[in-house]
This record gives sequence, structure tokens and C-alpha cells, in this order.
Amino acid sequence: MPSDSLRRFGGYLRTRWASPRRIRFWLLALVVAYTLLGFLALPWIIQYLAVSTVKEDYNRELRIEAVHTNPYTLTLQIDGLALDDTDNQQLLGWQRLFIDVAWSSVVDGVLTLETIQLDQPLVQEERFAEGGTRFSRLATTPSEEATEEDETPDEDGASSPLALRVNDLHVDGGALRFTDNLQDTATTSAPSNRVSLALEDLSLSARDVSLQEDAPFPVRMKGQLAGCRWHWRISVCPPGMSRCRKTPPSRCA
Repeated sequence: MPSDSLRRFGGYLRTRWASPRRIRFWLLALVVAYTLLGFLALPWIIQYLAVSTVKEDYNRELRIEAVHTNPYTLTLQIDGLALDDTDNQQLLGWQRLFIDVAWSSVVDGVLTLETIQLDQPLVQEERFAEGGTRFSRLATTPSEEATEEDETPDEDGASSPLALRVNDLHVDGGALRFTDNLQDTATTSAPSNRVSLALEDLSLSARDVSLQEDAPFPVRMKGQLAGCRWHWRISVCPPGMSRCRKTPPSRCA
């Protein structure tokens, strides 16, 4: 009878798997808890902490459309992030940030990121006629009640660089925009002249980025400025290296 089979199967589960006296029960409970925490709880925690921290420490509005995490592939994706200034002018943001952490980071002590993909990042800076910029205001917003211990340099010497390695870094469709409000030096009552500069369609790629190895890594950049497309190829040095080669940008195309 089917009902007898179901009862026998239910008894098997209760005695073999659903019994707290068996190790397999706690292993199954650990897997379920890890799965729920990684897929459901962790995205909410990341979004809540990011938004609340920016609001409390910087008095700015941070918006995030969605956060996705996968505890088995160790991936993080943040969609639709935007940070606004106090006048609701957007400071920075992106359409999608994807980070893939290698499982080897758990055992070898080096944070290894297989992939960092940043799509359509936007940075907007503005210098005001009275002095200061949007990002300088952002940097001075938090409370400066630092203790003397925090201001005292470490007597043991400089700290070692972060053990970080990025195998593949890509930035696509970025934009850097700068606005300068020039005030007439003859009179302060006259309206300021606004000058804007924008680097559009910016892309960046780098491979085998390491902050530990004593060797530079190449970074390729390209973008559009004043109707011209430019290409850069730069050798970036990790901390501790004194010399790096830099290839000058190509001509405007």
C-alpha cells in the first residue's frame, strides 16, 4: 500500500535524519542554515548596513536596488547603487558590481578575487566658487573626535600591504564628470562661470593585480574626452616599488 510505504519512509527520516542524536541531523541543519543565511539574510544585512552607515556617518542618501550573494560560489552582486549629496545631486554610482571570491582565500590567507566587473560607474565632482568640492565636503562630514591614540603613528613601523590578488578586473561604460564654478575675482556678487569636463565611455582592464608581489601589473584604459578617444597603458606598482614605466597615451582618434 502506498500509505504503508509513506509511513516507513517517514519513520526512516525521523530515525536516521531528523533525530538530534545523530550527527547527520546537525550537518543537515548546518547546511540549511548556511544556505538561508547566504542567499537570504546576507544580502539584506549588506544593504541595511551600507544604507544606514552612510546616513548616520555622512548624512547622505545611499540607494541600492538589489544585492545578491551566493554562499557556494562566493559571489556578490550589487545592482543600481547611487550616492546622493545633501542637495540630491548624485555623487557616484554604478549599474552593476560583480565580485567573485576564490575559495582558496579561505585557506591560504590571501584574499583572491577571481573577477571584479563594474558596469557603468559614474563619478561626478564639483568645485564650488567659495572653495571646496563635493567630495572634500563628504570627507570632512564624519565626526573628527579622534583620540590621541588614533592620531599617534605606529611605533612598530609601516603596516604591511593588504594580502590581495585580483585575477581579472574590468570596468565598462564609466563616466567621470567634473564641474568647476569659477568666481570673478573682481567682484564676489557676480554669478560664477561654470566649466564642465567629462570623460565618457571609460573602460579599464587589468589582470593579475597583486599588492604583495614585487612586480608591476599592466592597466589598460580608454575613454572619450572632448570628442576624441584616448588610450592609456600604465604599469602600476604595488607598495614598496619605487619605479614604474608608463606608456604615453595614444593620439586622439
